[in-house]
Parts: sequence; C-alpha cells; structure tokens
Amino acid sequence: MKLASFLVDGQERFGFVLLHPVTGDELLVEPGKAEKDIIHYAVSKTSGYQFSVPRFLSPKHWPLTMHGFLELGEEGMDTLRKLVSFTERFVEQSDGFSVLARAGHLLKDVKLLPPVPEPRLLLGIVGNCPGFSRNHVNIRHINLIPQAHQRHLGSAIGNGEPFVIRRPKGRSVSMSFNAELGVIIGKAGKDIPVEEAMSYVAGYTVVTDTAHGYYNVDYGEMSKHSDPISIMAYGWTHKNTDISCAVGPYLVTKDEVGHPYDLMLYSRTNGMLRDRANTCSTLVGVERTIAYFSSFMELLPGDVIHMGANGKDGIGIDMDHHVGCETIEVECEIEKLGVLRNTVTYLDDEEIEEKRSEISASTPMKAEEWSLGKARNFVITYANTQASVLDHGCQASPIPRYLWSVASALSSRTSYLPDEKEELYVTAEIAVVIGKTIKWADKENLSDCILGYLPLVSVTDKRLSQQVIHPALARESEMPEIYARWADGCNMTCDAVTPLSKDELAQMTVFLEIDGERVMDAKYEDYICKAEDVIEMIGYGSTLFAGDVISLGGLCAPVVIPSGHTAVRIAMKSSGMPDLSLALQ
Repeated sequence: MKLASFLVDGQERFGFVLLHPVTGDELLVEPGKAEKDIIHYAVSKTSGYQFSVPRFLSPKHWPLTMHGFLELGEEGMDTLRKLVSFTERFVEQSDGFSVLARAGHLLKDVKLLPPVPEPRLLLGIVGNCPGFSRNHVNIRHINLIPQAHQRHLGSAIGNGEPFVIRRPKGRSVSMSFNAELGVIIGKAGKDIPVEEAMSYVAGYTVVTDTAHGYYNVDYGEMSKHSDPISIMAYGWTHKNTDISCAVGPYLVTKDEVGHPYDLMLYSRTNGMLRDRANTCSTLVGVERTIAYFSSFMELLPGDVIHMGANGKDGIGIDMDHHVGCETIEVECEIEKLGVLRNTVTYLDDEEIEEKRSEISASTPMKAEEWSLGKARNFVITYANTQASVLDHGCQASPIPRYLWSVASALSSRTSYLPDEKEELYVTAEIAVVIGKTIKWADKENLSDCILGYLPLVSVTDKRLSQQVIHPALARESEMPEIYARWADGCNMTCDAVTPLSKDELAQMTVFLEIDGERVMDAKYEDYICKAEDVIEMIGYGSTLFAGDVISLGGLCAPVVIPSGHTAVRIAMKSSGMPDLSLALQ
C-alpha cells in the first residue's frame, strides 16, 4: 500500500493511493469515508451485499491522521489492507463514483504533508556507507553502531514545499543534500531484539537530507574547534535547522517494497542527475539501528529514522551558479518509493525581519500553564562551564555547543531504577523553559521569550560507551555519551517552572548532595554561555516552541556513584528554585 498525509480544507488527513478508474490519475482515499460509503451502498435493497455487508474497522471509527492510524498497530495495518483490496475491486466492478466522490481527493488538488507530520523522533544516521571508511586511510576497523543526530519539530516538510534558506544580504550561503531511505516505525517497542526489528517497521519513505551553511555567516569561529563534542555540536547545526528535511511523498508498506537493501536512489537538481546509489551500500542496517536505539529509549509509532547517504555525501547547491533555470528544484527518488521534489527559496534580512515581527506578536505562555508535558523539544548544551570543558577535553567557547535530544528523556518522577551493576554519573544543571515561539531570534528581544527556569539532575551510565571497540573515530567514541542523555526519563526535573530575574540568576548558588554529603558547589554565573546566548544561537536557524526545555549543561564534571549502589538519595538545592530530590531504587 501507498499511504499519505495531506491537507483538505486546512485539516490534516491520511489516505491510501488509488488510481482513478477513468483518467489514471492518483487519488488519495480517506479510509473512514470509504468504508462508510461502501456500507451505505451495501445496505441498499438491490446491492447484493444485504446478507454480507462488508465491514472493516466499523463500528469503530477510522483515525483521521496517519499518527492515529499507526497507533492501531499491526491489526490496523491488516484491516486497512483488506479495505484497500476491497475498494479496488469495488471501483472496478460496482459503483466507483459512490466511493470516490466523497472519499477520494485528486493528488493535484491537495497539499501533501510528510507521511507522519512533525514526528517526535526524526533521527538522521551519518557515516553509514562504505565510502566513509574506504576513503579514510587511518581506519582499521568499523564500529557497527549507528551514529545519529535528532532533528527538532519544525524541521520536516512534505513533497512540493520549499527549502527556505536564510541568506544575509550580500553574503553567499551554501546548501547540500542527499537522497536517503526513511524508515517509519509502526508499533511501540523497547529492547527490541535485532531478529524481531523488522516487525516494528510500518514502511519506508524518501528523505531529502539537507545541510544549510548560513550558521557560518555569524558563527564562523565554530570551525576552529576540532574536538569530538564540537565537531558534532557545531557540525550538526547546519542540519538541524527549520525545514531542512523533506519526507515523502508516501509511506510505502513493507510488503510492497520487498528487499530494502536493493533499491536504487537518484539525486537530481532541475532534472540533471547528480548522484545515483543503492541501499545495499548501508553499513548499519535497519535491524541493528532499531535494536540499538530501542535499548535505551522506547520507539513509538510514527518515529522516523533516515539511514544516511549511500553515495556521495553532501551534493552541493550554489544559488549563484547553476545551469539553466532561475528556480532550483531538488529531486530525490528511491525505487518503489516515489519521487520527492522541493524547490529552494532564499530569505534576505528584510524578509526575515518582517516574519520575525509576525512571530513576536504571538501570545506568551503563562508560568502556571506549563507542565513537563508541554515540552515538544528538549535541547542539551555541552561544555558550558570551565569544569565541563575540562571533562570534555575541549576549549572554552563563547559559541554554545548544543544538540537536540528527545522530550521523552525528561521526567518529573522522584525515583529512578538504574542497573545496580553499573557506575552512575550524575550532573546538576539549570534548564530554561521557552515562553513563546521563537524563530530567527534576536538576543535584544528575548526577555519575554523566557518563561522561567528549572533545576535538572541527569543520571547516566557507560553501558553504551563500553560497546565501542578502540581505537575508534572521535565521533564513534563520543556519540554513546550523547545517547546516554537520550534514555527515557534520565533527566529529572520539576513539573513547575520558576520565573527569575537577571539579578536573581546572578546571585543563584547551586549545591548537589549525594546521601547528604555535598559533592558540588556552583552558581549560575559559572555558565560561559547564558540562557540568552544559547537561545539566540538555536533560534538563529530553528524554531523553539512555547514550553520547550533547554538545559544549559552540567555545572560540574559528572559525580560518580560506584557500582553496587542501593537506596542512594540525590538532592539538588539552589537559591530561587525548588529543591529537587531523587531516590535511586
């Protein structure tokens, strides 16, 4: 089956693809309306279905959106497959008009969305084809561990939508892209065995992965840092921007695709071939990737993982030098999955200022309205105090190092159940909560964009790091430390936000206690980059939504709790914010 999400009269809907019986045009058919119209036809006195009225999900109602449909799991997929098969025969043999007139929409008349609009998990795998290793003379072995960055809500666009690039007046801005295989999760799972991983896949899609170079315009000093955390944090700012990832046009179910490691990929600009590759050149496959990430966080229906470049990485686009047309159209095609087309548009300073004014007029959230469930995005800052800089083995930088995480890594619980066989690493941090939507941030106008602050305690272990075989590439060594912070609920905080003035922040002191013993003394002023600095950089290219949470990073190097721990109590105390207590069971 081919499934798609789309807009009808401004409302999000999902449907299956069916060819028009006369014109051959593609139609998107809404399952709920299709079943209702088939039943309406069947109960008429002369229909022939009087004693065997075809029913599929009825009397239950079909979900209206793809995400709702995927939450039905395998039963929902099987039921839809039966409905699609019946509808195809019904249109051929009976009254196609009675179904298609209401339930069907011509593809050309609707706006396609990503198959799963705004996926809460949008993981981009990097360095995942043989070329990365074959062309690196110092590599002697490969760690078959997926290396990935998380994209934020707001980064995904659908077929036909433009990539919008920020280009300050008179400056040149680069862009590059790749065609990548996208995997869409169909049911929830944790600790999934590699042998069962494919049963958690709903289907596949095309992903156009892009990187935009406009952070280099104002943050060019990033390139001077070559340590692992800087390479990831600074390098991936170019990928983790708004509308930087096109997904679609369809979710194509596994049965229609067959072998996922034998699909041709084509990348084009304005119809000109730029690259071709095959999914057989994938190092860490879908199965290993699903098993690995589910080992520390639950995967949910609608999560999307794109598997990395299979050919040339980073196909360049230069708006000032291209062949033939004034408009640049990026085209990515994967055999059996379809063609994904998007144009490239640039915004100059004046256009950005106009749009910034529109967003600034939005109504701020009130502190009493916020709870942890309102956080759509979670961002973690790294190496942001002198102690943390030493721990990461890097240099202090006035440019924030940050990476997007997943909101499921946040928790307001007061107890945590780690593996007692493992050493634990505890950090105390201060987090900031966004009060209203921020896009193309201006540091001078952020005062009403901060809702308040939270105490945050992170508890991690080294299990993922212990899987790395050394010597390893810098990113291979560092990524498991990043993933440890993505584990479900391992970042404990409050469910209420505290508004604080700049004077109160300047005087804030923070203490961390383990079983009543003070193990850390710090203050807010220890942060190299303050809240406004971090928000300004993130908001330079990415949208932050009201309720989002940004950790300003560890105030100290992690405190080690030895293995064999039992009933350990952790307390974070700070002036101006509520105390945070946590019991390790």
